[in-house]
Amino acid sequence: MSQVFEILDTLKDIGVRVRVIPPETLRLEPASRIPPELLSRIRESKPEILEALRNRPAAPPKPDKPIECRYDWQSGYPGLRLHCVAHQHAVGTATVLRMPGRGHDVLLEMAELGILTGQALADSQRVQ
Repeated sequence: MSQVFEILDTLKDIGVRVRVIPPETLRLEPASRIPPELLSRIRESKPEILEALRNRPAAPPKPDKPIECRYDWQSGYPGLRLHCVAHQHAVGTATVLRMPGRGHDVLLEMAELGILTGQALADSQRVQ
């Protein structure tokens, strides 16, 4: 997996934006910046790159932009990962860490922002 992150870092360094277009397409823009040897590495590692991009945590919302995303538990990961139910993100799962005994509860913070829905909202309101 470290090879995948090395590829993604290299793409970022040369100014190439990487997106996943569902179900299995990588969009690399501008492709003209990608050297041929890197392109062959990308092709060889495509399944791993897709997996890494799908499991990347969602970026935090920008403070100057209104929050439009709404999150609920991702099926198959109840109580672990959230996904946006308002949009079709190429990526968008976020691992949620709950450590209320240590004073940090991400789910509670997200509820305070008003971006939770469904079972995730109900779980945030439970007394721990």
